[in-house]
Amino acid sequence: MSLLSKLEYKKGFSDIEKGIANYIIDHKEEVANMRLVELAEATFTSTATISRFCKKLGEKNYNSFKINFASSVLTSYQTDVDYNQPFKENDSIQEVTNQLGELYKDTIEATKALLDYDVLNQVIEKLLKTSVIDIFAVGASYLSGLLFEHRMISINHFVNFKSSPNDQDKRSLFVNKNTVA
Repeated sequence: MSLLSKLEYKKGFSDIEKGIANYIIDHKEEVANMRLVELAEATFTSTATISRFCKKLGEKNYNSFKINFASSVLTSYQTDVDYNQPFKENDSIQEVTNQLGELYKDTIEATKALLDYDVLNQVIEKLLKTSVIDIFAVGASYLSGLLFEHRMISINHFVNFKSSPNDQDKRSLFVNKNTVA
C-alpha cells in the first residue's frame, strides 16, 4: 500500500496521529519541503512524535518519509482515475482497459487497507466451527450468495441458501447460537 493510502485510511492511528495525517494530506505540497521541526510546529506536536509517526508508517526517519511521501503524491497525480467518469467517449480501447485496470487495482488496495485481520480470523473460525451457514440474499447480492454457496459446498461445508423473502423469513425462525447467517 502506498504511503499516501496509509495516511488516508489512518488504520490503527491514535487521535494525535490522525491529526498529523490530516495535516499532511491537506498540505501535501508544503510537507514535502518542510523540516521536521516545522511539521511538528504546524501539527502542534513534538519532533519525537513526528519521528515515531514516520516509523509507524514504515519509514526509517523523517527524511525517508519526505522522499517516499513526495514520490507517493507524484504517483497519485499520474494515476488518478476519475471514479465517476473513468473514460471518455473518444478514448482508445487501450486507454479504457488501462483505466478499468486502475479502478480495480485502487478498489482492491482500498479494500485491503480496511481489512481487520483479527476480525477476519474470528469470522473464519466461526465458519469452520458451525454446522449450518445460512445465506440470505436478494437482488445484487444474490449472485455473491450463490457463488459463496457453491464454494463452501466444494469444500464440504453445508450452506443453506435462501433468496426469496418468504423462504428467508421461514428459515430465520430456526436460526440459533450454532448457526452463522
